[in-house]
Amino acid sequence: MDSVLFEEWIRELDSNFEKEGRKIVLIVDNCPAHPCVKDLKAINLVFLPPSTTSKKQPMDQGVIRALKAHYRSKAVQIYITAIENNRPIPNISILVAMDMLVAAWDKNTPGTINNCFRAAGISHQSQESTLSDDEDPFKTLWKKSIT
Repeated sequence: MDSVLFEEWIRELDSNFEKEGRKIVLIVDNCPAHPCVKDLKAINLVFLPPSTTSKKQPMDQGVIRALKAHYRSKAVQIYITAIENNRPIPNISILVAMDMLVAAWDKNTPGTINNCFRAAGISHQSQESTLSDDEDPFKTLWKKSIT
């Protein structure tokens, strides 16, 4: 991802949402590849403040960790199977790795994802506590969604 690709993607997404008559808020981390994009009609970009990525992003709260665990388990199983069958340890091609990644993602349950959003403070249950925290970057987002 770079800033040019990000802006192209955001503008295309904005155009699609505008055609559908939808308005959304997109929460973006402060990665240099994610610049502020002006003149969007259907998307409101909300940038996380510095040093909050690991604290507020659900993907960093465990979704990626679970995905990696499932992926590595599959890779180890491929190696174990080769060893048990007296075959050479295979090289995993990009296509096989992509298939393994899809299978690993499919093993992430909605419960895991919901728990990660809850741990990040992004859920209906945490909405009231989020509103009362003056340092929370989602404070204004929740207020907009309530009114």
